Amino acid sequence: MDKFCGVFKTRPVVLPVIHVVDETQAIKNILIAQEEGSDGVFLVNHTMSSEVLLKIYGSVVKEFPDFWIGVNCLGWRPDEVFNEVFRRRLFNL
Repeated sequence: MDKFCGVFKTRPVVLPVIHVVDETQAIKNILIAQEEGSDGVFLVNHTMSSEVLLKIYGSVVKEFPDFWIGVNCLGWRPDEVFNEVFRRRLFNL
């Protein structure tokens, strides 16, 4: 909980889920979330592979370095997602 509070200092925290269709749509929805005061977003794949979602995730975290973006690769275990995100260095520290 301390890490959560360190990242998100105000309450309530709003993290909309974006069901990603392609990179353009993901960027458009991230911009809407930012404009509406969201604290961040989660990107989720329903119609694409986790591999494609992670490529899009890698692009958008570079485009929005100061905005919190999470990723949920449906069909993969959490450890698989973490391993791939770190292996591909898809994060901003």
